[in-house]
Amino acid sequence: MSDARISWAKTALLTSVVDDFFDDQKKNKKTSYINGEWLDMLRCMMTEAEWQRSQYVPTFEEYMECGVTSLTHGATVISGMFFIGVKLTDDIIKHQEYNEVFRLVGTCSRLLNDIRGIEREAMDGKLTNGVSLVALVVACRYKRLKWKRVDTARRKLLKLVLREGAIPRPCKQLFWNWKMCKNLHLFYYRTDGFSSPKMVSAVNAIIKEPLELGR
Repeated sequence: MSDARISWAKTALLTSVVDDFFDDQKKNKKTSYINGEWLDMLRCMMTEAEWQRSQYVPTFEEYMECGVTSLTHGATVISGMFFIGVKLTDDIIKHQEYNEVFRLVGTCSRLLNDIRGIEREAMDGKLTNGVSLVALVVACRYKRLKWKRVDTARRKLLKLVLREGAIPRPCKQLFWNWKMCKNLHLFYYRTDGFSSPKMVSAVNAIIKEPLELGR
């Protein structure tokens, strides 16, 4: 019964949030974009689950194509973009620059997640970890290569955020200055944030400890 209660609670929470999101009919145009991002994310998650079930080991390129989307940045960032006071047109959302910014932050965060989560995921029996796939290809050079990929993606992302382009600067800053890329580095660059006692303690302090306001 424990598993049934957990499943029921998770599903009830998810459906409540989705129901509230669609209640406001004024958001129809916005939800059409977010729907697409959610569908892409779920398809990629399903693909990764099928790889696990069939014990299929994808190529690194196959893995990254799914991995940058299954991290959910598309669904989370694009929803925030509609509420920062900038008018978003079809041209902006569909522009190649947006796709490139999304790809770079996804690449950076996917590899950081894999680098720090490889031991934890190995214990869970997961085979489709990007670091493992690189290791199969480049053997002892994979450690240096994985960090090079992360640093390269981060530099390219920063250049795109800082330069003028089709996407308004406040929108691009969601990927960088609004803590998306920076938080990912804080969470994963030196340790696995999911299993780090120090990180867990910091999160608990933010949530549970009262703020001390200066007098």
